[in-house]
Amino acid sequence: MVNVNSLSVNTIKADATVLELNDGEEDALIIESGAIEYLKFNTLNKEILSSKTTTLGENIIQGNCFNISGGSIDGVSIGVDTPASFFKVGSLTFSKNTIRATNVNGINFSNNDIIAGSFTFSTASNLDFTAGNLIDAGDVKLDSINAQTGSGIDINLKNNQASALVVRQGVNEYLRFDTVNSKIVVSQNLELDANISGLNFTITGGNIDNTIIGANTAVSVNFTNLSFDSQVGASDFK
Repeated sequence: MVNVNSLSVNTIKADATVLELNDGEEDALIIESGAIEYLKFNTLNKEILSSKTTTLGENIIQGNCFNISGGSIDGVSIGVDTPASFFKVGSLTFSKNTIRATNVNGINFSNNDIIAGSFTFSTASNLDFTAGNLIDAGDVKLDSINAQTGSGIDINLKNNQASALVVRQGVNEYLRFDTVNSKIVVSQNLELDANISGLNFTITGGNIDNTIIGANTAVSVNFTNLSFDSQVGASDFK
């Protein structure tokens, strides 16, 4: 039969295994019931359009590339048989606010920046950046800072900042590094258990109490006013 306009049958059986469609047509083949369309073959854009809910059996759908451009993927585990190595998403929302690793190596973030949100590691023993950097962190809360074996700790301060680094508790400032005037400001009482060594110290205010000046090595002292509460003894005055 050739060029049949409408064919009504109960069953179609074919010896061949190929259903040949016309090329370059948006509606090359439509499977419908009345005005309700179920499946359409578009040979113009090389696609199959399913207009209704499609239920697939337990067989695996295999292919090199699948593009899902809308809708939702619900109740599905991704990468069960073979772990997926890369996903590119515009926005990722977790209903339980949890990312959980299934192996001892944990979760690795690489090559791209995490620019928003927060991460809480409730039971993680280590967060390893593999010699990388933690950049532009707003607030870092920790219990201790330890140097790596064989390495020291360098704190590099920004230049020309009156408060380049401040050590404080609440509103109480203890230590401040001023890179504008190249000085360290101590705002609370300072107790030292060891000697202070240096070539030049300038004390411009306050008191020096219960201290022997020049106890180990005699020094020259210039005074504007000198008051004594008791006797002054010396072997030689000049």
